[in-house]
Amino acid sequence: MRASFLCALAVLIATPAFAGDRTSTPVWLRGDVQIGYDGDLGFGRLVDRTRAGGARVEVARSSRQQHGLTLGGTFAAYHGIAVSLALPISLHDRRVWGAANDMRFDPDVGVPTMVDGSELPVDVLSASASSRNHTGPGDLRFGARAIVFAQDGVPHRTAPANLAVDLSIRVPTGGNHDKVRGNGTAGPGRGGAGVSISLTASRRMQGVEPYVVLGFEHNGTYRQALTGADGNLVLPPPDPSDPSPDPEGRWIIDPAERFTVRFGAELLAVEDLAKDTEVRLDVGAGLTYIGPDEISSGRLLPAPLDPTVGHLAVTAEHIVADVGIGLRIRPVGPIETRIDFGGAWHSPHSLERVGERTYGAETAPDSFSVRWGVAVRARIR
Repeated sequence: MRASFLCALAVLIATPAFAGDRTSTPVWLRGDVQIGYDGDLGFGRLVDRTRAGGARVEVARSSRQQHGLTLGGTFAAYHGIAVSLALPISLHDRRVWGAANDMRFDPDVGVPTMVDGSELPVDVLSASASSRNHTGPGDLRFGARAIVFAQDGVPHRTAPANLAVDLSIRVPTGGNHDKVRGNGTAGPGRGGAGVSISLTASRRMQGVEPYVVLGFEHNGTYRQALTGADGNLVLPPPDPSDPSPDPEGRWIIDPAERFTVRFGAELLAVEDLAKDTEVRLDVGAGLTYIGPDEISSGRLLPAPLDPTVGHLAVTAEHIVADVGIGLRIRPVGPIETRIDFGGAWHSPHSLERVGERTYGAETAPDSFSVRWGVAVRARIR
């Protein structure tokens, strides 16, 4: 279901990349300022079964819509070395359940299941923690890029190809999905700090620039008090490795790590060096491995069993495949515009494992999402 719950993963760098920017920086002591809008619409189904080896049947379906802005800027501190700052702002991020069964415990096979459950009413689905709207400023990101060598534009580091190293540090300024505000909404942030690093290699050849990206993202742990179905705080069990939980009884939550590989090419359609104008087409495809992800039970399932609500659950590891196409237009030297379209698919995986018991509901193979975006950048040269 997270195929329809998450935006397709972008390359792990500090700010959204324009075509042609994956292995470049502004000229020394110059920079860029940009604003971008991104939208995402996902469609997903949950399937479940009552016993191992049994047929999986549909037990829920939903859609998720996301709209957000990103404000950012980049400054070249030296030839081929730049620093950046980006702030994402979530305008709307909410899933809507078209239909879902309740969770029941099947005594015949000794497992919880949504198969043959009663259909949940609309008011119960809309009040579910999985239907919260996550809005507001997200996690602030600080980035740095170093061009190891380049075909041109970087003195004393000229080579037949381009290689860039990106480092991004994410500061937990955007709250998290379990930190609920008085109006019922929650923050769009990851909860803890994070760091990502990526290597990007490219080579320009007669109007075509193929590229490859390798990326890794580490998400740090964070503490959060969790609320059960009765509205009271869920206290963590004794943990020998953490003998002194804070007085608020907050859980330690460990988000997933992510590994990304992406291939693509930029195609130069129009270029006028004298007027500093161009049109580029960027096409690419990527695979991302997402490791086991700790969440609170009830954040992804519409109505888990009451005894598990608010307890730690684990979302299974899975693969995300995405494709995208982008058009960059620079009508005049100081201004660039980017238009993006793309889609993503997540491999089937279970959503919540609580302790040793796994809820049988998992994402269906046909869950997918589509995305679009527009960005405008001012180039200060």
